[in-house]
Amino acid sequence: PARLMQLLLGETIAAKNGRLVLSEVDAGGKAQQYISGNLTEFGLDSARSEAVVVYDAVKLVRGKEVQKRRFEVRRPVAAIEPSAAGNALNSAANDVAGQVADWLK
Repeated sequence: PARLMQLLLGETIAAKNGRLVLSEVDAGGKAQQYISGNLTEFGLDSARSEAVVVYDAVKLVRGKEVQKRRFEVRRPVAAIEPSAAGNALNSAANDVAGQVADWLK
């Protein structure tokens, strides 16, 4: 899930913000802004019948203070079964990616 979330974030940031998204290696240390983060939760909370996606992000902008933010989205799951869970997780992940992109504007 972490690698797929990384790809989703890159695609969403590029689409919403009109920015070229490169890895730190590809940027060669010359970018003005970097984002890093950890997908800390991606799964189902069966007790609450919810899909949960939590991403802890760090934004580094040259010459500015480092910023951190947690993005958490929960979506109801009608039934704890593959199709419903997959749809809810997909929706939650897309919502988190959109929120991260908005934060970077």
